[in-house]
Amino acid sequence: MVQERPVISMIVPIYNAEKYLRRCLESVVNQTYTNLDIILIDDGSSDQSLEICRQYVQRDSRIQLYCQENRGVSAARNTGLEHMRGEYVVFVDSDDFISKHFVEILLKQIQKYQVALIMCDYVMLDENKEQAYIENFLPEMTQSCSRLVSCEEIYDNMFKEHESIRFCVPWGKIYHKKIFYDLRFEEGKIYEDILIFHKIYEQVSMVCCIDVVLYYYVRSCNSITRKDGITQRDIERAYGLMRRLQYFHEQKQEK
Repeated sequence: MVQERPVISMIVPIYNAEKYLRRCLESVVNQTYTNLDIILIDDGSSDQSLEICRQYVQRDSRIQLYCQENRGVSAARNTGLEHMRGEYVVFVDSDDFISKHFVEILLKQIQKYQVALIMCDYVMLDENKEQAYIENFLPEMTQSCSRLVSCEEIYDNMFKEHESIRFCVPWGKIYHKKIFYDLRFEEGKIYEDILIFHKIYEQVSMVCCIDVVLYYYVRSCNSITRKDGITQRDIERAYGLMRRLQYFHEQKQEK
């Protein structure tokens, strides 16, 4: 029996990312799985990001490009969700990049386990250090690296340093579109991940985790989450954590 080849929507929010954007888009358009709906959202960039996006639109008919005034990454992701055509959705940040096998590997396992959410592992790369990455595995090797994880287990590990990022960020995952039927990222907040992931996990009973690095997170010196001192980001992170605790309390999940 021939397995389905569903459309995968890949949403890339972009703001002043010209330094990294070509590398990001190359990793997206060169996926080994080709049935893609690629959505680029330029969030009011003032550098050459929009021009780079237009060049890729001319090269690849799978790409949709939308432009909006600067409203932040959450608003850009929401714009992508409004225009997605796929059965599944992926978020890729414009300064990051992904393995060429990212979609192929995750989709095979999501179809095998029949789950609505799957995630891979990631590695952080510092932009100030030259770090080569090697995809020293084959897609078939991931069979022994896949595991089903309950949401209770995720909650138990949510505050471990590596897992807190892996479990609670939009990137590095494939979602079934039904998760976002009535759910959107809260706009105007820096830590939008803190505000949404307990709502995402509420909709799924099990998650598939693949313990293979397929996502490359680039730590930019200019990142809004890496400024020194007490800033608005610290206040918003505390606000997001308070909202999460309030949610768990209302759900009577005292642990």
